[in-house]
Amino acid sequence: MTTTPDTSPRKRRRRKSAPQARGLARREKILTAVTELFANTPYDDISYGDLAAHADVPIGSLYHFFPSKLSICAALAQEFGNLYVLEMNKPFAGASISSWKDIVDQQIDRGAALVENNPAARRIIFGGKTPPEIKMADRANDRRLAHVIESAFSTYFHLPEIPNKQEVFYLYVEIVDLIFTLSVIEHGHVTAHAIGEAQRAGKAYLSCYIPDVLKRRGAPDTVHGLLLAAAE
Repeated sequence: MTTTPDTSPRKRRRRKSAPQARGLARREKILTAVTELFANTPYDDISYGDLAAHADVPIGSLYHFFPSKLSICAALAQEFGNLYVLEMNKPFAGASISSWKDIVDQQIDRGAALVENNPAARRIIFGGKTPPEIKMADRANDRRLAHVIESAFSTYFHLPEIPNKQEVFYLYVEIVDLIFTLSVIEHGHVTAHAIGEAQRAGKAYLSCYIPDVLKRRGAPDTVHGLLLAAAE
């Protein structure tokens, strides 16, 4: 008795899944390896060949996933952006939030810690020699981050009507980003002074649009659904 081979779409998807999984695993392995290199070596001192050697893959294999050094940096910037969004999505201790300015302080503290704990991102995104293409990719991340940050404010407080609200929160993110960048360029890391200045500047800017006293919502114990949706 002969059987007809199963050529259904489901079967074809199963056959493809193993190679796809291996490809994703190899891509992640490459990113992990090159992250270590960027963490310890200035951007301009790293060649495409250095990246392949450090990842222990042939240049052809590296090219399959990342056709240029810029494309690798863009992928690392995107991963850092995802981490930043996840960090801003975490709920705050309800008792510690008595004003929207407390959210600013905690968000900037979290962001500074994330930059400090990711030396590769610190060099690539906040270093003085960041390629324009990476800066543009990071700006896209910042717009996504601005939406998440605004959602956090709305989760804890009743915000007033703010004209061009998304643009306002985007510029707030850029103000903090600039102060972090200046600190990294001058000192190699985000200093305590820079954190304080970012908090002061951020609150001063947002105070142009948000009154000092806002009506409080109930403090969530878990991440609000709106925040999760904003991260996607």
